[in-house]
Amino acid sequence: ERRRLNSHEFSYVSTGRLAPHRYVATGRLAPHRYHHRYISTVAAQHARLRRGTTLIELLVVVMVVVVLLAIAIPAVKFALEDQKVREASRLVNAYLASAQARAAELGRPVGVRFERDPNEPGQSIQLFMAEVPPPYSGDVLGATVAVTASGTPGNPLNPGTATFNALTSGSLTSLVNTGDLIRFDYKGPWYKIQKMSPFEFTHASAPGPPVTGQGVPYQIIRQPMRSSVASMEMPVQTVVDLTLSGMGVTGVDFASGTSQAIIMFHPGGAVERVYSGTTAISPTGTIHLFVGRAGKVAALPDPVTITTLITPDAANVADETNLWVSINHRTGTVTSTENAGLPIPLSLPATRNSVIANARKFAVTGEAKGGR
Repeated sequence: ERRRLNSHEFSYVSTGRLAPHRYVATGRLAPHRYHHRYISTVAAQHARLRRGTTLIELLVVVMVVVVLLAIAIPAVKFALEDQKVREASRLVNAYLASAQARAAELGRPVGVRFERDPNEPGQSIQLFMAEVPPPYSGDVLGATVAVTASGTPGNPLNPGTATFNALTSGSLTSLVNTGDLIRFDYKGPWYKIQKMSPFEFTHASAPGPPVTGQGVPYQIIRQPMRSSVASMEMPVQTVVDLTLSGMGVTGVDFASGTSQAIIMFHPGGAVERVYSGTTAISPTGTIHLFVGRAGKVAALPDPVTITTLITPDAANVADETNLWVSINHRTGTVTSTENAGLPIPLSLPATRNSVIANARKFAVTGEAKGGR
């Protein structure tokens, strides 16, 4: 087939059913040959014309990203730290509740021991379940003890003394320790064992038991021992700040010393005793545990000065994102509340009690920030 268009003569030649078509142009212009291979010449031209990103543009983008990260990272960091403190308070709350449940299950006191960090005795990063072993009343039924001296109340230099029958109480020295409590004839006050050999006991105020010519039955309550229940680790960078923890509005019963702090629950759920070392304390008010941040633990001096508060180590009491875990000593109810921080306006020097009382304000009243 031949035809003429715009003074140019074209010839159409088909080289086969599937072969590429060939167009041949003849006329005044030089011959051209075109092969249709389904390649987009327009796309190829655009690809050749596409230009790259300049170095200045890249630097501008990098600088914008750096500025945004510098703004966002501190905010994200603080949010994560706050979340860790809240998670830590939930874990402490749950562990205390599990101790109460175990006390009800066993029918004898069970509590939580706050293990002091050897590098920072004012804080605890590991909690253990503690159980009171069954009372010791001798190796056989009918074991007795003879009181040889009543002692003077409140005077450890003039303690009460007693002698045991080695045949019926032979395990005494291996099972009983100083600091355990003894009661004679299953009645009267509990006396603290001051020495094992010779056996001595004291009481802060109660009169000593009467001297007995013959033996009377006895009962010894031993100190809490670590349970086989798994321990609890505080989340990273969070601690129980023992320097700020204690009973009542201003008490700091666990602030000093290197001995363990233990809170024991009665099978009924209430707090039975609080141990600071080997000293057993009858709870006189709600127990407040301070959940704060590691590296910011330090016992508050009295009075509190501005130097104390601007020291990074003392910042826990001023940080309002920290939390209090409180235990009602009568009911055993455990709650978590926010730290109220420092008094406003703050008049320095201030007494330690006033600073702690303000920090526990929400924990004592049961309110949240803003009175919610």
